[in-house]
Amino acid sequence: MHYPKLPTPNLDTDRKITLLKNNKATGPDDISPKLLKLAVTAVVGLLTSLFMQSIRECRVYNNWKVARLTPVRWPSIIIVKYVSFGGEKE
Repeated sequence: MHYPKLPTPNLDTDRKITLLKNNKATGPDDISPKLLKLAVTAVVGLLTSLFMQSIRECRVYNNWKVARLTPVRWPSIIIVKYVSFGGEKE
């Protein structure tokens, strides 16, 4: 198959990076969102190229599928749903 050449959306990548929340945890690469934001002008071209290559090849790299999960214990919460029938007659 032949796909048309895709544009390089550096602005989209830049916008997504700047919208990251600083208090989020790092991934397996140990790069914090704050550090990524500070280096956005240096890395935006490289990251966009990687994303575009992934799209062109129609594949997701195995390293991108790795996540660091931490279980969080929450107290039990009981949610009661009240349903109002609005005065229906039988």
